[in-house]
Amino acid sequence: MLQGLLISGAIRAALVLAAGLIAYALLARAAASTRRFILVLTVGAALVVPLVAAVSPRWRVEAPAALSVFAHEAELAPTATSATTPVGTERVVRAPAHVSSSQGGLDPTEALGLAWLLVAAALLARLGSSQLRARALVRGATLVERGPWGEATHALAGRRVDVRVSAEIDSPVVTGLLAPTIVIPRDALGWTVERCRLVLVHELAHVRRRDVLVQAIADVACALQWCNPLVWLCARKLRVECELAADDTVLAAGVQPTRYAEELVAVATSLRAPNAALAMAERGSLETRVAAILAARLVRAPLAARGTIAVVAVGALLTAAAACATPELSSPPPMTPRTGTANDPAIQRAVDAELAAIATTWSPELATIIVLDPATGEILASGGRSAGQPVDVGSMIAMAPGSTLKPVTIAAALETHAITPTQTFECGPGPRAYGDKLLRDASVNGTLDAAHILAVSSNIGASRIFDALGGENLASWLHRFHFGDPSSVPGAAIGAVPAHLADRSYEGAATANGIGIAATPLEVIAAYGAIAGDGVYHAPTFDRGGSTPERILSSETASAVMTMLETAVVDETATGGAARVAGIRIAGKTGTAQFSPWTAATGPTRASSAWQISRRAASWCSSGSSCRGRTSPGGKTAAPAFARLVTRLLAN
Repeated sequence: MLQGLLISGAIRAALVLAAGLIAYALLARAAASTRRFILVLTVGAALVVPLVAAVSPRWRVEAPAALSVFAHEAELAPTATSATTPVGTERVVRAPAHVSSSQGGLDPTEALGLAWLLVAAALLARLGSSQLRARALVRGATLVERGPWGEATHALAGRRVDVRVSAEIDSPVVTGLLAPTIVIPRDALGWTVERCRLVLVHELAHVRRRDVLVQAIADVACALQWCNPLVWLCARKLRVECELAADDTVLAAGVQPTRYAEELVAVATSLRAPNAALAMAERGSLETRVAAILAARLVRAPLAARGTIAVVAVGALLTAAAACATPELSSPPPMTPRTGTANDPAIQRAVDAELAAIATTWSPELATIIVLDPATGEILASGGRSAGQPVDVGSMIAMAPGSTLKPVTIAAALETHAITPTQTFECGPGPRAYGDKLLRDASVNGTLDAAHILAVSSNIGASRIFDALGGENLASWLHRFHFGDPSSVPGAAIGAVPAHLADRSYEGAATANGIGIAATPLEVIAAYGAIAGDGVYHAPTFDRGGSTPERILSSETASAVMTMLETAVVDETATGGAARVAGIRIAGKTGTAQFSPWTAATGPTRASSAWQISRRAASWCSSGSSCRGRTSPGGKTAAPAFARLVTRLLAN
C-alpha cells in the first residue's frame, strides 16, 4: 500500500508541478511578485496533493488504460489483460514477472518504497541540520540596537525586527521561520546610511512575504519528491523570484536602478550562507538580478487583490482535481460468459447468484466461478465479472495461480517417485535463502509432510519438494497438465510456463509455488479435474459429451493428492477451513498471488465438480487481495464463497 501511495502521489504532484511551471512560463513578462506567487502555490500544492489523495474521496473519470497509474494503490498492479498479445485467433498471456513478498526477498516495489523513504529521510535530516546552523548563527550574533541599522529597521518595518551582526558571514541574510532575523556581516557596521537603507528594504521585503518559510516549504517538497526533477526546478526558480520580487520592492521605494545595481554588486559574495537563510547577494543569481534591475519597461507592480483571488481559486480547483480525480480505465466491450450444450441451468443459476453475492460483499475487480465435471471435462456452469460487467474471465484472463499450483507440484513429485506421501521436509523456522533472495512462509513451521505443507500452504515446503523433483521435471509436468498449451476452447487465452527451470533455483521454487507462471482459471480447474478424476485429464469443453480422456497420473497418486487436499480443508491448521460444508467431503487448496484464486473439488465420491474464484491483489508485493482497502487472502474470500456455492447446489 505504501509503495502505491508514493507512486500515485508522485505522479499527481508531477502533474501539479508541470501545470504550475507552464503557467510560470506564460507569465514571463509579469511582475516578479506574481511569478513568485505562482511558484509558491505550485510548490505548496505539490506538497499537499499526495496527502489529500491518500485520504480524500475519489472522483472517477473515464480514461485510457495508460493512465491507470493514477489510481489508488490497490489499482497499481497491472492486469493480466494488459499482457495479452493476439496471435491468430488465440490470446497469449505472458507470465507476470512479479514474485510476491511471501515468495522471496525484497520485492522491487518494496525496494523502491524503502529507497524513497531513506533518501527523503536523509534530505529532511539535512534540512534540519541547516535550520540548526542558521539558529546557531543567530544565537552567536550580536544584537544591533543603535545607529542606522536599528533606526532604519523600526522606521521601515513598523515593528520590531532584530538586526544582528556576525563575523561568520560576508553578506546580509535573513533567517528564521516564524521570527525572522536579519544578520549582517561585521563590515556592514561601517556602511553608508544609504547602503544600509537599501539592504534593509530588500531584507524586510523577505520578512513581509515570509520568504524564509516559503523556501523551507519548497525544500521539504524537494525532500519528499526528491526523484522528480520538476520540484527541484520549481524550488530553484522560486528562490530567484523571491530575490527579484524583493529587488522590485527596493526600486518601488524610489531608488535609481543603476544605483541599486551598483550597491548590490558591491555587497555580493562568493561565500554561501546556510541553506535555511536567504542571502542578499548570492553570485549564482546575481547576473540575472542585475539584468532585471536595469531592464526598462519591466512590470514591477504586484498582483491586484482580484487577480490574487482568481489565481488562488484556479489553483485550488486544479489541486483538488489532481488529488481526487482517479481515472477509471476504459473497459473493453463486455463479453457474455460462455455457455454450451453442457450447461446445467440450475447450476448456472447458483453460480450467478454467488457471483452477485461476491460482488456485493467484496466488490472485486475480477471474479469467476467454473463448475466442471472431472469425469468428462464438461463445463456445467461458468460465470465471470469484471467491474460488475459479465466477462469471460475464466478462459480469457491468465494470472499467477499462486499456491493453488502446489498440488500439481506434489502430484508430479509423487508420480516420479521423487518423494513419498509420508516423507517429511524441513520448513522452518526461518526463511530460506537463495543468494540475496529469501523465501518465506506466512507462519512459522517446522518439519511437515506433504499433506501439511498443503494445509498450511508452506512456500518453503513446496521448495523442498521442488528440490527433490528437479527443474526439468517440473517444467515437463506443467506441460503434461496442459499449462501453457493451446486450449481446447476456441479463442481462449494461453498461459505461460518458463522454458527452463534450474535445479534448486529461486525461480524454480517460485514456480513450484505458483508464481512466475500464468494460467487461466480454465487451465487450473482442468488440472484439478485430473486430480479429482482419478488421474485422468479431460480437456475442458462447453459441449455435451465431454472430451477424450488422457491418463496423466496413476490412480494411486491422484488418490494420495486428493487425501492431502482434504487435509488442506479439515485440518486445524488448514488455510481452507472456511470451505467446509457439513456432510460433504471437501478437498481443495487456497491460493493468494497477484490474483487470489481458490480451487476445490467436492462431491459424494470426493470429486464430482470443481470450482475456482480469482480476485486482484493490492500490489505486486502483497500476498492478499484488496477488498475495499482490506487485505484478504483466498482463505477468507474464495473459500467461504465456495462453501456457499455448494450449499446452493445442495438446496437445488
